Amino acid sequence: MTFPSTLSCGDRFVLGSWGGEPIQWRVLELSENTVLAISEEAIDCKPFNERASEGNLWRTSDLCAWLNDTFLEDAFSSDERTRIQEVACLTSEAAEKCFRGDEDRICRATAHAERQGVYARKATGACSWWLRSPGGDAERAAYVGTDGYIYTLGDDVNSRLIGVRPTLRLSL
Repeated sequence: MTFPSTLSCGDRFVLGSWGGEPIQWRVLELSENTVLAISEEAIDCKPFNERASEGNLWRTSDLCAWLNDTFLEDAFSSDERTRIQEVACLTSEAAEKCFRGDEDRICRATAHAERQGVYARKATGACSWWLRSPGGDAERAAYVGTDGYIYTLGDDVNSRLIGVRPTLRLSL
């Protein structure tokens, strides 16, 4: 994996694949040694936690475990994995800071995510996507809606209609 020497926020690159489709990433932040990128589309459809009683803590969630196990191992080559420092979902605060507004947060689902059951608006193809921040109570997690709005009160952690739009922290 090589990055252009003039990489800047908003640039896109392809890395890895999921569901038989290459994953396109958008650069959100750059530092001297790392880049934070988010998938351009929701790549899958998973609940934050299988059971509501499991709560809304990111580090112990089924979604965090899936991203750092199945997704990380199956989506990237061993060479690509050596550059990946973190796989996660954005926090509510980062989703607010890293995008120009609601319109910029709107995303579509991949064909794979649609086959997995993600809800997408018929008119626009836009889907909701999970954030890693807790919601309004212990059984809810924050998400970005089909309108790009950040719903901090969240949805049920066991919802099977919300997409997964992972972020990667990569070393340069």
